[in-house]
Amino acid sequence: MKTLVIGVGNILLGDDGIGVHAVRELMKHQLLKNVTVVDGGTLGIELINYYIGYERLIILDALQVDAPPGTIVRINGVDIQSKGFVPASAHDSTLTDILYFTSSFIPLAQVTILGVVPDSTSFLSLSLSECVNNALPKLIELVLSELVDKDVSINS
Repeated sequence: MKTLVIGVGNILLGDDGIGVHAVRELMKHQLLKNVTVVDGGTLGIELINYYIGYERLIILDALQVDAPPGTIVRINGVDIQSKGFVPASAHDSTLTDILYFTSSFIPLAQVTILGVVPDSTSFLSLSLSECVNNALPKLIELVLSELVDKDVSINS
């Protein structure tokens, strides 16, 4: 299954950059050619251009939900509204729109959002808070597990 793992967020806003930090860590792993890892930064709706040709999408991001900072959250594309998703920052304001348009290419059942609840999204902070940084290895492990669970082979 051709899978795209895309990390989004603004690394200048502290914990908002968790998705980008995560894909940078994932890029250190040797993944098979049917898995592509992309730093989506703050591209927003422009990310749709990356989705063409993929059967599965995993989005990594900061997610503001009712949970303690550093909590890892998994949301299926079809469940995004029912789970009470709230964007952590401005770049996420169109995530539901992106998922709507993505469904033209990839069924929402094949879209997974993995996020970490941010502690701080302070302007001009390049570092993650301690609790979000501590969650980063677990987030990477979860992504690798998601790939294995969907019969995508990984060599790490």
